[in-house]
Amino acid sequence: MSDSTPCPSCGEEVAIRWVGGRRIPIGCKCRSKGRKNDEPNLWYKTTCPRCPKAVYFLRHNGGSVWLDGMGYPWPRHGCFPRGPQEEAQPVDDFFLWLPKSDEFVLVLVKSAKAGVLVLADGDGVESIWGTHVRCGFLRGGIVAFSKKKKLVLDWDADSYPVEGPLAACPHCTRFLFPESMEAHIQEEHPGRTCHLCGEWVRYRDWLEHQAKHLEPEIPSS
Repeated sequence: MSDSTPCPSCGEEVAIRWVGGRRIPIGCKCRSKGRKNDEPNLWYKTTCPRCPKAVYFLRHNGGSVWLDGMGYPWPRHGCFPRGPQEEAQPVDDFFLWLPKSDEFVLVLVKSAKAGVLVLADGDGVESIWGTHVRCGFLRGGIVAFSKKKKLVLDWDADSYPVEGPLAACPHCTRFLFPESMEAHIQEEHPGRTCHLCGEWVRYRDWLEHQAKHLEPEIPSS
């Protein structure tokens, strides 16, 4: 059995096949806002193709759904009920691992390596978190995340604790906990801010840097 629906990204018709009782979108390989529409996991804010309301489009685990919000009770958008006679309803029967708590939101795991998790919510807002557990396999997947509980739940309802938010060192590519930043800078990047230009200068380069400010300016001819 098959029907069609407009692509939430480009508006073109996408063929829908019913597989195992689920509506699976097939076709349309458009690229919109940097997203490839045939990626297995998608989570972003868009406009409903059937009404002017803002909705969140979720594709995960072989299925897809439009939601009215990023969190519990995971409200299915009314333009896309499960059946022609059904009203809009939550989707926790569709994604059984979703927690029944308003402390969690859905996020896309953009990166998971070396103890650093980069998460993006449905609005595209990214946050960076540190963790001491191995969870690299979560990269590219959709998970439920609670900032208050500092907890990530994957699609098997397995939980992964995060230690806290990370910040990028302004002098290198490392991500660190804010309380460790000052010690890191003093140890790895010892120096001071130049009062003349505001640039951070390492102590070993201080005299050379100050000499640049003492060089006379050559008037242009």
